[in-house]
Amino acid sequence: MGATVQDNKTAKTRQLLDKTSGTMKGFTVVELAIVMVIIGLIIAAALPSLRTYKNTNDFYETQENMQAAHDALREYFGLQGRYPCPADPTLSIDDPNFGLEPADCKLVEADPCPTGVVCTNTGTRDADNDGNPDAIMIGVLPSRTLAEAMRFAPFEVAEGKDAYLGQITYAVTEAMALRSNTIIRPANIQLGAITVRDEFSRDIIDPPQSAHYVIVSHGYNSRGAYNLEGNQVGDCDVNTIAAGLPSPPPPGDIDVAGTPGIELELENCDNDDGRFISGLQSLVDGDNYFDDHVVFNARTATSLWRQSSTNPNFLYNTNFGNVGIGTNTPLDKLDVNGNLRAETSITADGGYCDTADPTECLDPDAIGGTAMTQCPAGQVATGIEGNDLVCVPLFAAGVSFNCPAGTFVTAFTNLGNVTCAAPP
Repeated sequence: MGATVQDNKTAKTRQLLDKTSGTMKGFTVVELAIVMVIIGLIIAAALPSLRTYKNTNDFYETQENMQAAHDALREYFGLQGRYPCPADPTLSIDDPNFGLEPADCKLVEADPCPTGVVCTNTGTRDADNDGNPDAIMIGVLPSRTLAEAMRFAPFEVAEGKDAYLGQITYAVTEAMALRSNTIIRPANIQLGAITVRDEFSRDIIDPPQSAHYVIVSHGYNSRGAYNLEGNQVGDCDVNTIAAGLPSPPPPGDIDVAGTPGIELELENCDNDDGRFISGLQSLVDGDNYFDDHVVFNARTATSLWRQSSTNPNFLYNTNFGNVGIGTNTPLDKLDVNGNLRAETSITADGGYCDTADPTECLDPDAIGGTAMTQCPAGQVATGIEGNDLVCVPLFAAGVSFNCPAGTFVTAFTNLGNVTCAAPP
């Protein structure tokens, strides 16, 4: 009896297990395929949105870092009286000098180009009118130098790169980054010499070629950027591209300034001239592709006059060119189209000159006669020419006269007659 009851329990247990195991069987191949298709459709529908979200985030992160760098550079100028030299782009982030202004940053223009930095005067202007195009220096943003110097504009070393892990390229006018500039004697803000143009090669700064500095993020394709390991990413070699070798996609091949084979983005990464492009971003493959972010700083029209650092009562004009009053084409340092009046006196250290012949100048000292030779005996001065007296004979040759006895000559009339008089 006991055995029969036990057998019945065992049989029921087996039946229960059989039913349970039937409900726990896996999916069939068809069911799995349907599930995978559904998941694929969901992912495919979400990918464009995810890609757009990622691209938008990268764009705004890069813009924020560029603006932070822009603010930091301007504050650095306010604190130091100059801009920092570019950092060496070939240094890895693990290098102790990564992101630092080179120790051999130029003190004066005659000094050698700083370590790891490119110096060039191709495509720049002659801002100081010395007859030679002014040099610029190209490297990467000195992020650590800026971070350590900031007091008001917050800046972190991480903001020296873009969202694509490329270091921000930094080009600066050499004369505005010299260590000889100080807060007491700051760099002249009229000395900017960098060219910035749009995608149609039109100057976008007035006056042209006058940007103080340019900072560049090389965008999604990172063409020409230096990564955090100090390696240049992508192809920025004109000859390589002309030979049809691979370039970072999308390629783009706009000619700039009518030069065949020069792609639009190459102007921002060739590091051999002072020309940069700030154009509208276009992510369409082909000739119009341009994904660089560009920010620059230039002079303002309100800074032509400055207070002298030697005497606060003195003002001076910072313009290195000519100044016109009543004319927009001044031919001299100060060209006045009209009368020039002075309440007391006008002094000219270099002399007073005839504008028709600048070599004919009157020496102010000659007016008093101290710098002139005396007229020979029997001659008198009738004028000044060539900074010397013009002398003529007092009497024409053959002229003679006599006074009556007991009288002597006292004067000559306007007709040349002798006036005689007796002594008092």
